[in-house]
Amino acid sequence: MIPPWGTPISVAHKLNFECTNNMAEYEALVLGLQNAINIGAPHIDIFGDSELIVNQVTGVYQCKNDILQKYRDTVLVQLQSFDKFTIQAIPRTVNRFTDTMASLASLILPFTEDSRLYVAVQRLDQPSHLRKLTSIHAITTHTQDEWYQQIVDYLSYSVLPPDLTPNGRRYFILRANHYTILGGILYRRGFDGNLLRCLKTLESSKAIQEVHDGIYGGHFSGLAVSKRILRLGYYWPSLNRDCCEYTKKCVKCQQHSNLTHIPSQALQPTADLWPFSQWGLDLIGLINPRSSQRHHSIITATEYFTKWVEAIPLSSTKAKPIVDFVYQHIICRFGVPHKLITDNGKSFKNIDLQNLCDAFNIKLSFSSPYYPQANG
Repeated sequence: MIPPWGTPISVAHKLNFECTNNMAEYEALVLGLQNAINIGAPHIDIFGDSELIVNQVTGVYQCKNDILQKYRDTVLVQLQSFDKFTIQAIPRTVNRFTDTMASLASLILPFTEDSRLYVAVQRLDQPSHLRKLTSIHAITTHTQDEWYQQIVDYLSYSVLPPDLTPNGRRYFILRANHYTILGGILYRRGFDGNLLRCLKTLESSKAIQEVHDGIYGGHFSGLAVSKRILRLGYYWPSLNRDCCEYTKKCVKCQQHSNLTHIPSQALQPTADLWPFSQWGLDLIGLINPRSSQRHHSIITATEYFTKWVEAIPLSSTKAKPIVDFVYQHIICRFGVPHKLITDNGKSFKNIDLQNLCDAFNIKLSFSSPYYPQANG
């Protein structure tokens, strides 16, 4: 089957029941239609080298055989799932690839580890007209909720997840083409052509542990661990992320990792480049007893370059007196500063002071709550 995006979907079926050549031709038609229904194809063009089957489906020939009539009825029911379809007979010489797949399925032996030809071959134990093919894509029973379960269902039964959009179905099929099942085990084809065994969730955790801190592990970095797992022939989608998270949580790696190089000389504070560009604001109080004018606090402003101090008493520590102090005693007297540094108190961390700083393009910064003395 060749979908619109151009990547052929090749599936061979081995029939484990007695059938005639005409029954086998009908089986191929029924199963091909079911695959098209599963991927949500709106229309389909059918080409076959059996004139009998093509003419029976189109109504040119009468179907007198009871078994073939059941097959034809099954095909007609499936064709109702498409908005548009065409069916055309072609010579056998044009249909060589399909004939090769049919011959392969009839002669196929169980896969071995040394197999180099990867073709999904499914075995059918009963005729298609006895199975409920129209609802096969709705199977959602899983024995375990693993990341690759939907891929296994698609490769084994041509089952697509029911909640996918048309674009999602195309992407899912393209992604599933990188996988194959050998001996009941799912493998992913690597970029170098080698097969990587897909691990379950519990198996992936054990693989990381063995490679990172096992007998042959050396507490490598996360990316190094993921590359080693790939070289060993294992794969799962979140390999890199899981390895990095595991190495970050390793206690021995944290204890024995390289220390951050600290400069040998003492750290020096960064001085301002020009006077009156940076001020530190702070409050002193509460002061008891209050003054005759009911002042109980003092606001101070320290200039970082010259260490000049401005201070006035306050009877209220709300936003308005703080804003008036900054405007009258700093901006009007010394010019617009570049930066103001305060602590995280409500007197400084409010919308009024922020609006004033925005109006004069002043950067308002707050010291760390762990070290409030950093505001000067």
